[in-house]
Order: sequence, then structure tokens, then C-alpha cells
Amino acid sequence: MAMKRNGKSHVSSDSDEQFMSFKDVSLGPHEAQLRFRLIHFREARNPVKKTLIGLEMLLIDEQGTVIQGFIPPGRIKKYLPDMKRGSVYKLSPGSH
Repeated sequence: MAMKRNGKSHVSSDSDEQFMSFKDVSLGPHEAQLRFRLIHFREARNPVKKTLIGLEMLLIDEQGTVIQGFIPPGRIKKYLPDMKRGSVYKLSPGSH
């Protein structure tokens, strides 16, 4: 991981792969991969019923843009085993 001059960390690229940032995401097909770091995640629960609503995440891209992500309860078991704070993830075109 490289450091920006202002002290914010971002993901560095050592290959010729094309990556887009969060600001470039739009509906429709894309050629480039989306690469980001998982900053934090936690369970979101209904405070009254104490039921699980989903998994909330904070993600940061190479440009330092932070977004919130969400995984619904039915998908948590699929993704949680591979989630680690501080890890870098890539979403390829056509991946789910």
C-alpha cells in the first residue's frame, strides 16, 4: 500500500490491469475492474426487535473516496468468511 502526500493511504497498482474508482461506477457493462480496501464492517440490527438487518461496510478506493456498502442478511454467510478488515478486493466485470 502506498501513501499519498497528504498522508491518506490508498491502494497501489503494480500491474497493467485497468481499474476504475468509485466515481467512475455507473449502470451497464465495464471493461475495468473496481478495486477497493475494506475499512470496516459490522452487523446492522433492528434496535427494537434485535433482528439482523444486514452487514454494513466502509470501503475506500485508490482515489481516497469512501463509500458505504451493504450485504443483506441472506448473503452474509456467502461473503463473511472472505472478509477481512484492511484487505484489498477486486470486482471484475460480470462478477457478482
